[in-house]
Amino acid sequence: MMKKISIIALCAAAMFACKKAENPVPQVNPSGDVFITNEGLFQSGSGALSLYSTNVNQIENDVYMDKNNVPLGNVLQSAALSGDNIYLVINNSQEVVVANASTLLHKAVISGFQSPRYMLPISANTAYVSDWISNSIKVVDLNSNTIVNSVGVGQGPETMLEKDGKVYVANSGGFGKDSTVFVIDASSNTVAQQIVVGINPAFLAEDANGKLWVLCAGFSDWQNPANDIAGSLYQIDPATNSVVQHFDFPSTSNHPARLATNNAQTTLYYLSSGYGGDVYKMNISDTTLPSAKFIGGTFYALGVHPQTDEIFTSNPLDYNQRGTVYRYTSSASLQDSAKAGIIPGNFVFK
Repeated sequence: MMKKISIIALCAAAMFACKKAENPVPQVNPSGDVFITNEGLFQSGSGALSLYSTNVNQIENDVYMDKNNVPLGNVLQSAALSGDNIYLVINNSQEVVVANASTLLHKAVISGFQSPRYMLPISANTAYVSDWISNSIKVVDLNSNTIVNSVGVGQGPETMLEKDGKVYVANSGGFGKDSTVFVIDASSNTVAQQIVVGINPAFLAEDANGKLWVLCAGFSDWQNPANDIAGSLYQIDPATNSVVQHFDFPSTSNHPARLATNNAQTTLYYLSSGYGGDVYKMNISDTTLPSAKFIGGTFYALGVHPQTDEIFTSNPLDYNQRGTVYRYTSSASLQDSAKAGIIPGNFVFK
């Protein structure tokens, strides 16, 4: 049975911890559908997909399980849309599950990964998948749902961005350190260049001027904090693949995460930490990092709707129970919140 939970019902039920803004903004989203990937407990196989329909104020949890009567697997890291399909990247299960994006009925499984993290469709027929442990990008044929090539990159490849036939790969350092963004020629699946940035780049975005931004987490030494390295933010000119400017975060305890832009691509958003951070907002023309938070919280995930500029965040609470998803206007006014799955980690906007 579909676990449909209306936001109105959530407000009346304390167990769902739903909070409406005092003066909610009228709904303007024409589609309203946002997929939420919930990682689930590690080794438990409890990764799950939620569907948040904002135009009707409704969230449905465990939608893949409900449609197919089988769990998704161990750590649902991320998802991507291409054509009629949604591709669900299951990190610790070492596979990508393919389902119809409308019905969510299972279609196929793509196997052969060691630790898939993110998927980037680069055409109707081809997608790249970052494979964290193998330090490679797997090239996937979307017609046969098979891996057809592998491109070696840096340590711990994470997010990717395609521009003008080139794919930029942020290498997060894996269990150590890296400071490179690899540039892959998508026509030949070969590395064309390496760009040196800050320590452990993980997230990429393109701005209105066609420049690329790279958010680097820095380095955390859990045993000896004296070895910590602060995060940084780099801007790259893709015409020359050279660094235009960069910003260093002020403290070695600053390890920013996530990176998103508004629809006009004039504003950057990021979290001050990947494990319970505030939302910060920065104009692409700013000459210094913002000093004041834009939205306070202990957030784990961040996304900006490409049509409405609504800001989505999540709080995983204790990483053992269902986390809370929050939805804000572009002016940081809370519209509503709702319970998703365990460790809601990424948003995919339809």
